[in-house]
Amino acid sequence: MTNELGFKELYDVSLKTTLPIEVSGTRLESGETVASFDKIQIANFQEIKSQASANGGWDNRSHIFWETTKEVKISLSQGVFSKLQLALMTNASLVENQGEQIIPINTREEYESDERGRIQIERTLRGPIFVYDKETGKKITNWQLSDSTIILESAYQTVIVDYWYEYDNGCITMVVGRPLTQGYLSLIGKMRVK
Repeated sequence: MTNELGFKELYDVSLKTTLPIEVSGTRLESGETVASFDKIQIANFQEIKSQASANGGWDNRSHIFWETTKEVKISLSQGVFSKLQLALMTNASLVENQGEQIIPINTREEYESDERGRIQIERTLRGPIFVYDKETGKKITNWQLSDSTIILESAYQTVIVDYWYEYDNGCITMVVGRPLTQGYLSLIGKMRVK
């Protein structure tokens, strides 16, 4: 008779620091919880090993083997997470902007022109603007811009306007390619097996 176990659920899971680190201007001590999860829906643990062997003799066979664990890749899936947890999962740096910097944001919105063919955009426009007919999806090229007003040739035409606008109300930006942490984290949790 064999005793086989399978993962059923990971719960009370915490990611803790192993060294003192700084995350988004907050200093965390060694052993402090960075992110905690009530339960994890899907978890995948992949151990990456480095293997070496000493070969020699007849047929150059391996006689001594060394195997060390380089790292363990952990993939977690959860329904709801915080900004810090998202940054940890993607190992991306978080940069907080209090509103002193203008950020260009892209959006696509549906508008209908008035009786004079005008569409008033309530935001400060920045960058390229593209106008598409909603019914056909074709790009409209014969329009004009006056301040924040788009002037079309047709009245009561429904269009999709793809444009950039200026945002200055503060935000937190996740910078992919700049690591959030330089060290390692430890994972502590409980597991139910079936």
